[in-house]
Amino acid sequence: MHGDTITPETTIQAAQASCKRLGVDYVDLYYLHRIHPTAPMEDQALAMQAVKEAGLARHIGVSEMSPDNLRKFHLVCPVSCVQQEWSLVNRDLERDLLPTCRELGIGVVAYSPLCRSLLSGLVSSVTDLGGGGGDLRPSR
Repeated sequence: MHGDTITPETTIQAAQASCKRLGVDYVDLYYLHRIHPTAPMEDQALAMQAVKEAGLARHIGVSEMSPDNLRKFHLVCPVSCVQQEWSLVNRDLERDLLPTCRELGIGVVAYSPLCRSLLSGLVSSVTDLGGGGGDLRPSR
């Protein structure tokens, strides 16, 4: 979305645009939702730390990060929380990521705790898994 690199300048610009759209001076939590595919983890952390230092975010969060990447990122830019899929069906994070978060004092924000509707009581047949576009949630 932002090109081949992630820099403090482009990240600050993105945070400023978010704050402007929200009509606020800063946000409490600003996420790196997807790891940049080619930029070093430390560069990504520096970019997010710049957002904090600019006063645009009080805390930094990350999504779907491996324990190794989380450690690299956290050394440069302290992470407040990790957003990760976590449900009775998907418990992969309990093996490695959760212990790392506990060790570093990082919170975990679970997404899809009802396993994308599978545990919601709304799915009674395979047709209930429709939704289109790769999204398994019904369009209700």
